[in-house]
Amino acid sequence: MDLGILRYKIRMNTLSYLKIAAQCFCCYFSIAYTFGQTSHSVLNSLIHANSYELTLDSNGDLGGNGFNFIKEKTQSVQFVNLGEQHQNKEIPIIATSIFKYLNKLKGFNYVALEQDPLIARLSSQEPYKGDRKRIYELAKKYLHGFTFYSDQDLNLVADVGSLSKGKGNAIWGADPTIGMSHYLDELLKLKPSKEAENILIQLKNKANLYENKRGRNFESFMSGKENVDINKKTLEKLKQSYRLTEGSYTNFLINNLIVGNRVKWNYHFKNHYMHSYEREEFMKSRFIQEYNTAYKLDNKLPKVMTKFGIYHSYSGMSENNVLTFGNFLHEFAKSNGMDSFTLAMYVNSDKNGYSRLEKWAPYMVPFINSVSKEKIVIIDVLPLREYYVKGTLSNDLKKLGLNNRDILNFKRHLFGVDAILLIGNGTLATSFQTGIKIE
Repeated sequence: MDLGILRYKIRMNTLSYLKIAAQCFCCYFSIAYTFGQTSHSVLNSLIHANSYELTLDSNGDLGGNGFNFIKEKTQSVQFVNLGEQHQNKEIPIIATSIFKYLNKLKGFNYVALEQDPLIARLSSQEPYKGDRKRIYELAKKYLHGFTFYSDQDLNLVADVGSLSKGKGNAIWGADPTIGMSHYLDELLKLKPSKEAENILIQLKNKANLYENKRGRNFESFMSGKENVDINKKTLEKLKQSYRLTEGSYTNFLINNLIVGNRVKWNYHFKNHYMHSYEREEFMKSRFIQEYNTAYKLDNKLPKVMTKFGIYHSYSGMSENNVLTFGNFLHEFAKSNGMDSFTLAMYVNSDKNGYSRLEKWAPYMVPFINSVSKEKIVIIDVLPLREYYVKGTLSNDLKKLGLNNRDILNFKRHLFGVDAILLIGNGTLATSFQTGIKIE
């Protein structure tokens, strides 16, 4: 057994009784003496008692009790599910370090990302696989290829490719595409019919006007409101010009274009439920496609780390009443007789270009009030659940100014993830390699 984990277990066993005693004392004290410690400080005490510091050195290596906690919680899991706040510098670095550990000691060879399916497939193949420089070149060639294009996100893609020993694609792209140019180039390489070629060239000429730059909100030829209706009809016409077979590369390319455009169409025309539903279902179906391929090639159940936005990653129902991708991962692992581990990752900083977390995510106030903004801290939320179920925390949350929606989102995190990571003094991601401004 890892010596760090053994020490961690001894520490946990020793402290568990002290924690229980302290928690019970706090609860008793707050109830019996109204002039004494408030129930708000009970919540603080619970969070503080179940918090562990994670260290991150200049080489990107993790340490501290927080890393021992991660090791302990991932002992027998099939999926490690990272739910992130996007465009942060530290999160992809931490994710890379976690994958290195999982790859070396736990047999993990695959990472599923909130990235375009084609760009992920290209990144998993020669000449791009495992090569940071070539991954940067790919990102610069197709500015709307990678959904998330920071230096740190691109490094994660390259580093996973160099570490993976699996026979399947090292990177699994499981988000509807936001760009079109790279798909059109691939389709033109496949010697289409004259009818299909004319449509592809027509689309390519229009895409070139939009996709030679990248700005706010991922605006591209595919995602711009002025184009989605026309593209919807043109892409259906393109599909009809082929005799597609299930499982073919051509079908993969055209289907991804159609789904990507339809998701944006629903977004622009305010079909919020269908926008969310199709996006989550696409994530699940893409994961299954890559999973089945890896399973057949490796002849064993794939172990996978994922990194998606937090609202896709927790278990349960989303705000738009859709069962999340994270919920699917949890149930899928259970169906295989294994477990999953979900870690929500936020930046706990009001500087370095960040707005205060409590402003846009007030449901995080109970957590950020209880830990240092100078450190990286992991909070184990499992011990808090029983207190919430018994109603002990209800008044505490209201005293913090949380409204019903905030409390619901607090509950989603309490029951939908296993732990929360808060990055004190976190910094914005950089994009020196692509030159695209991070927004």
